Amino acid sequence: MRELSGWVAGVQLIGEFDALPIEQINQLVQECGLHAVLLHRRHPADELAALTVPALRFITWIPDMVHEDVELLLREQAPFTRASCWPLRLPPAQSGGGNPAN
Repeated sequence: MRELSGWVAGVQLIGEFDALPIEQINQLVQECGLHAVLLHRRHPADELAALTVPALRFITWIPDMVHEDVELLLREQAPFTRASCWPLRLPPAQSGGGNPAN
């Protein structure tokens, strides 16, 4: 992976992780020369603070999320994440039931 990143100027490698512990993520960051990580699962603040590169956080949209829950989630993670990634499309129940007119 590290060799591939050297072939193209300006490329930033981002590793995508789901269930690995932060310790193992940091090891892969070093081995692969990653510049950041995209995390799918929520990690406690002390674990996020141990990351050796910036984190992006993938947040799955839950149809019944209320504004306060979203705000709390983002506020808790803000000191340790560079950005949050949301799905591009809302589930059919939120986007008009799959009707192309919506």
